Amino acid sequence: MKEPPGYCIPDFTDYFLSDSGAGSGYFFPSHQEAPVDSAMRFYMNRACFLLQKGWNSREAAEALGFPEYTFFCEMFRKYTGVSPDRYREWYNRLKHPP
Repeated sequence: MKEPPGYCIPDFTDYFLSDSGAGSGYFFPSHQEAPVDSAMRFYMNRACFLLQKGWNSREAAEALGFPEYTFFCEMFRKYTGVSPDRYREWYNRLKHPP
């Protein structure tokens, strides 16, 4: 398994989604979106980067701390409009045209 790329979902979201809501009150007014949406956008951008570097979608999901592969795929599709595997195929075609 490759070395995880840094932040993982539990580390990042614990602060913003804690029972006390410590970060939530600060976060929403300054970003105009819920903390969980911002966190997912961050992770989907990171997933795109990993897929571009040749990681497969299961490795990316695991490295980013997603508890279930299917949840990762659902969130990736929601935020990018395509599945992780389709995204990687698309990127590889752009990088290496026929």
